[in-house]
Amino acid sequence: MPRLRRFVALFFDRPAELLPRRKLKRAWLHRHRGQLDAEAIAGDLARRLVPTSLGLMGLLGSDLYAADLNFVFGVGLFSERAGVQSLHRYGDGPPLLLRTMKVASHELGHMLGLRHCVFYRCGMNGSNSLAELDRQPLHLCPVCIAKLQHELGFDAVRRYRALGRFYREVGLVAQARFVDARAGQLAGARVED
Repeated sequence: MPRLRRFVALFFDRPAELLPRRKLKRAWLHRHRGQLDAEAIAGDLARRLVPTSLGLMGLLGSDLYAADLNFVFGVGLFSERAGVQSLHRYGDGPPLLLRTMKVASHELGHMLGLRHCVFYRCGMNGSNSLAELDRQPLHLCPVCIAKLQHELGFDAVRRYRALGRFYREVGLVAQARFVDARAGQLAGARVED
């Protein structure tokens, strides 16, 4: 949890905090499916959102479903700035942190108004299986990062460098190389201007 909190804070260039655990409501459980209603949980979190907060994300270990889907990794409500994600289908071992970070940044992206990306391979591409999730990059494409930067107003070079340090610290070497290269490209573009 502390590593996920740090990642979210760096990815969105905003403070992030872990809140205390809350009990799940029985009404959220679909008895025949044995899954929790992701949209109902996210809706409940939306009603608890503090106006000064950028968003509120729930994280749980139970399986989730939404609408007509057999399962979802998570849900991010566009206008309510609330969402939920489940670790239930991620498996154990090294992919757990990376998968958790991918879904968290994806659902939080939805909460900030980003739709599924159709332009490039991007962290905002949809995924309906672990294989698709694993192929999806952690990073946003140029179109989506520009939208996020417009919304949040962060310094892209500083953000990429901070993410690079974090990725190296947690052993995500390929992701560190990617953000280091992006920081170098953007810093070089600034010098040329």
